Amino acid sequence: MVIIDNVGSLNYINQRLGRRFLPQFEDVESLEDFWKDEFGQENKILRRHRYHLEFELSELKIRLPQNELERNSLNILKERSASKMGTIKWLFLKIKLSWKIYRIDRKILRDKNRKNDLENSFDRALAKSSKKEISSVKGIRRVLNENRTFVLGAIGEQKLVEALNSLSDEFTLVNDVNLEFQKSLYRRKYKDYIKTVQIDHVLVGPSGVFVIETKNWSRQNWQSSHGSSPYYQLERANYAMYRWLGMGKRVPIRGLLVSTGYKPTFKMDFIKVLHPLEIASYVNYFGPVLNHRETQRLVSRFTNKGFWNWVSGW
Repeated sequence: MVIIDNVGSLNYINQRLGRRFLPQFEDVESLEDFWKDEFGQENKILRRHRYHLEFELSELKIRLPQNELERNSLNILKERSASKMGTIKWLFLKIKLSWKIYRIDRKILRDKNRKNDLENSFDRALAKSSKKEISSVKGIRRVLNENRTFVLGAIGEQKLVEALNSLSDEFTLVNDVNLEFQKSLYRRKYKDYIKTVQIDHVLVGPSGVFVIETKNWSRQNWQSSHGSSPYYQLERANYAMYRWLGMGKRVPIRGLLVSTGYKPTFKMDFIKVLHPLEIASYVNYFGPVLNHRETQRLVSRFTNKGFWNWVSGW
């Protein structure tokens, strides 16, 4: 199976992080690792900076005697050249030696100060060294806590992606699909309008188009909603998809509500409720109605390419 784009919840979280100039997540796996490891990130940063500071201190203890020895050698050479000041050659040598000694003295002074700081105030040096990274991690965690629903949603959506990996390469999964209409669609049944719609996943293959909404809900969440919110959301997406593809050849469109947590038992008309482990076999149940060229045109339209090929090609 071919996968296009990250899951929608991850894109949303990364947008929130980007607004605060914080590092973003490359994939859901790294997001999930960060989310589950409540204080581990800060501890890893502190351990890494502690190691580097301890290594720096050991290097200073070796480098300082070496620099002092070099300075003493240069001072001896400078004193020996003083008796031969009558020649231009030795005058330039003295100037050169004086400059080298000056630079080494500055280096020794800097290293001594740094060594004293690390020996006498190691914890303060550690806090200063790790401050920027720790602050960044705290900022990321603050954003994730503010958007907890989207974090859980991203983890749930990724479970679906992994479950669909068993499908053949004839299928393409497009994540985070956004449809927009120049003129709002009117739904008489609900007496509402649709201008834009966001769909968690659209699976395109020989058997048609599957509009998939993913929920990582607990039993309590499902019971409190009675399925109305995800049902309405998916039915709305199905209708928008039907109208969006409503030109030329008819394409089978099926709505799937995938629950990665508790699987509700209530029934929905025209919408199948599945667990991620059930979805691959369900998709494979349907026979092919589209050829390879037709499925590729569908995919190209979802990725905003080949629109006019779609219009004229059916």
